[in-house]
Amino acid sequence: MLARVPRGLRRLSQAVSQAPGAGLIDGAAAAQDIRQGVAAGAAELIKTKGVAPGLGVVLVGDRSDSRAYVRVKLRQAKQAGLHTVDVRLGERASQEEVLNAVYALNANSAVHGVIVQLPLPAHVDEKAVLKRILPEKDADGLSVESVAALRAHGAEEPAVVACTPKACIELLDRHNIDIEGKRVVVL
Repeated sequence: MLARVPRGLRRLSQAVSQAPGAGLIDGAAAAQDIRQGVAAGAAELIKTKGVAPGLGVVLVGDRSDSRAYVRVKLRQAKQAGLHTVDVRLGERASQEEVLNAVYALNANSAVHGVIVQLPLPAHVDEKAVLKRILPEKDADGLSVESVAALRAHGAEEPAVVACTPKACIELLDRHNIDIEGKRVVVL
């Protein structure tokens, strides 16, 4: 079933696509290609090293949007052949319980990437939790080290970059679109 595109967005889309040098990028084909590449990489790692890449996800609370987002992440990871660890904590989980969940995933040798679904409940210190994710397991690119490396002029590129900006750049690269010195709109 196709979703109905709101009239205002349809007009904006038409205006953007008709502007000189502008165009719309459909990310569905790129996403499918990337998922296939991840699955092939996971299969190769399993075949050659006997190790399935592992993703651990921590969800605190019962926000429907966060539950849906985590469900999609875990489903796609499983479809790509990744081992997954799904940690669910209640809305009233203490700071210590959340940190212990992160520590457990950090210590788990079958988990190679860790995601803490944001936002966290107000009583949990988000920064303190994100600081506890090992940089080498920071699947979202939100650790202090990853963010600092992005901002530091001349620094090495971080091992992991936050997914939204990385996806935007990937789409532009796949369509051979040079954005240097240009203004862009991302919807």
